[in-house]
Amino acid sequence: MRETSLDQLVLHYLRKRGLRDVEAAFKPHVRTQQPEADDGMAVSQHAELQQTLIEDLANFAAENDAGLYTETYELLTTWVDNSLDMYRSELRKLLHPVFVRCYLQLVEMDAADAAATLLARYRTRVLSAGGGLRRSTASDLQQLATLTSRAALRSSPLATSGPGGGGAGLLAPGAKAAVVLSPAAHELLLRFLHSGGARMLPLLAIINGDVDLQVLEGLSRGGAGAAGAAEDDDAAADGWEGEDALADGGGTGPSGPADAATAVLVNRTEVKLGLLQVSADGAEPATKKARKAAEKAAVAAAAAASSRAEALRAERIEHPPFLPRLPDEVVSASLRDIALRQPVSAASPPSCSFFTFVNAKQTLNCATFSADGSRVVAGFSDSSVRLYDMPTIAAHHASLRRSRQRQAAAAAAAAAAAAAAAAANGGGASPPPPDVTALGGDEEAEPPGTSYMYGHKAAVHAVDLSIDERLVFSGSADGTIRAWGAEFGSCLALYTHHVFPVWALACSPVGHWFASGGADRVARLWTSERTAPLRLLVGHASDVDALSWHPNATLLATGSSDRTVRLWDMREGKAVRYFSCGPIGAPTAIAISPDGQHLAAGTDEGRLAVWDLAAARRLAVSPPPASHAGPVWALAYSRGEGAILASGGADETVRLWRNDLVEPAGSSDGAAANGGPPNGGAANGSAGGAGQSNGGAAGAAGEGPGRGQAGGGPYGCLSRFRTKSSPVVSLAFSRRNLLLAAGPFHRRGPVTG
Repeated sequence: MRETSLDQLVLHYLRKRGLRDVEAAFKPHVRTQQPEADDGMAVSQHAELQQTLIEDLANFAAENDAGLYTETYELLTTWVDNSLDMYRSELRKLLHPVFVRCYLQLVEMDAADAAATLLARYRTRVLSAGGGLRRSTASDLQQLATLTSRAALRSSPLATSGPGGGGAGLLAPGAKAAVVLSPAAHELLLRFLHSGGARMLPLLAIINGDVDLQVLEGLSRGGAGAAGAAEDDDAAADGWEGEDALADGGGTGPSGPADAATAVLVNRTEVKLGLLQVSADGAEPATKKARKAAEKAAVAAAAAASSRAEALRAERIEHPPFLPRLPDEVVSASLRDIALRQPVSAASPPSCSFFTFVNAKQTLNCATFSADGSRVVAGFSDSSVRLYDMPTIAAHHASLRRSRQRQAAAAAAAAAAAAAAAAANGGGASPPPPDVTALGGDEEAEPPGTSYMYGHKAAVHAVDLSIDERLVFSGSADGTIRAWGAEFGSCLALYTHHVFPVWALACSPVGHWFASGGADRVARLWTSERTAPLRLLVGHASDVDALSWHPNATLLATGSSDRTVRLWDMREGKAVRYFSCGPIGAPTAIAISPDGQHLAAGTDEGRLAVWDLAAARRLAVSPPPASHAGPVWALAYSRGEGAILASGGADETVRLWRNDLVEPAGSSDGAAANGGPPNGGAANGSAGGAGQSNGGAAGAAGEGPGRGQAGGGPYGCLSRFRTKSSPVVSLAFSRRNLLLAAGPFHRRGPVTG
């Protein structure tokens, strides 16, 4: 290559980037002779040379100054935090991939102290801004913390292998993080990078070489978004281009336009969404007692049936021969609860029972409930799985209260007798008051009703109960799944086919199937009868973080950090629906309505989106003012018609969303749902007495409903409930439509009062 061509290319690059000072200093040294026509380079050669020049210029600007990377990254974070609200959420997507590359560059320069400082600052920033670490982010930080020297970096498989599950993709050489920006946000970013002169070259090299910027029309624009917010709130706030793109499941996903074309083909697949003909509310029990309960439930259901419910029953599909039948005791219990189920709707919202885990702020990772709310299963960072029998715990604490009252009354009577005796003997010093703190001292001991199950070698991130509640399944960061006996707490089976941490578990609503998803980007279908997976659901480009079964047990929904939600047919093992969450974030929780028609997803940005599975199009998305202020960690539809969708997350709130697309059966204005767990806590009250000293479950209801913005559309925000000080890690409706929620207590500030 001629030197004159190189000079002209450098000059062209400086002009394109607006580096006027560098251009003026470089111009006197440029050779004016033009290159010959036959010496022109191919377009690919120009592109490769341009990237090489960027890296060389960045290395020259850094001059082995480790502080330059830390300084420029701090400038970037400050600029993003001070940007306009309409662009801040887009620009924040840059911070994590840029941080990873800055850290790796510092390690490559053997600047371990600067790298450790940058890691600590970034961790603090994420915790304070988002209310908690996303699983993929936490995995990246954990892996980066192990790379503290150049030798460790070059010998680590994380930095030498290709893109893989978990955080290995960002750490691998040549891996680019996809960041979707609107044209206006992209223009603002370019202006910022060009305003800093030569010191911004390292940051510019990282963004050009390690970040795949995708500038797409239809995202929030500066002027149009501000001027037309009132007229087109959905289009501007949601970040989607329009209903035409949504009809086929397309969107601005990180994988590019090819995924939109794939979504069009996938979403044209015919899907049978009807419920099973033989299910919990339509089976024929064998016992006489069960048949009587079925007849009673049928009468109650007929009295409360709506036209929509009749239509849904007409659309039911045949029970596949490979699906097992529900046990008679499960059917009988379901029928009894259906007969006593309270209808919930916007006019009669559900009651809520909140289970608070004390002394578990940094250790509680997940929780689930039995169908009647009488048992709670939780997974902790100390690798333990704990099962709480709430009636036993409630009875224990009631016994403690009665014992304490009796001891207090006896102590008061003894003190009164001593005072009377002293007065009869001519006065004297009054006896000291009884020491009430010494009464009931055995309350700190471990109460009955709590079972500890140990066996995992790392933190437990997912738990679930089988349909008959005899088995407890747990997934851990050690890449294994364990099946436990709920009665005795012993490990019955070990499933070891996951390579990376297991993030999600979901048991089938019918039979002995269960599904899992993790950092290896694959969802797996299992059966409790064998330890090898039945199917591998491959297609996601990042961690599988959320799972939800369709009510007919033949379809499974998966949500991934690649910002997509997919619906899989278990009979064929292929995807039949593909939805992109686009700019609203990566799905962290998903739920399917009881009628099997709608799929809801909550994201790490606090937004909610709902899709129609039959039409493969989006129905609603939550506007930012009504959305959560942190990641959404739990979603649940109410039983029966699914008239209420509940969501909870890191912002310590439970929000109710009305589903106006259904007609609630038997709804009555002003009615309240009071069905609760047997022998357990009452609605809006305690469900297990006082908290335990080491991560024990305690019932504590949140504060009263605070009305949120109702919003328009079929899924408007109905109300907002703030907990006392607990992020919500799990939500579920009992069979009688009591809303159950759980989370760790997180006290903020000094104790007052």
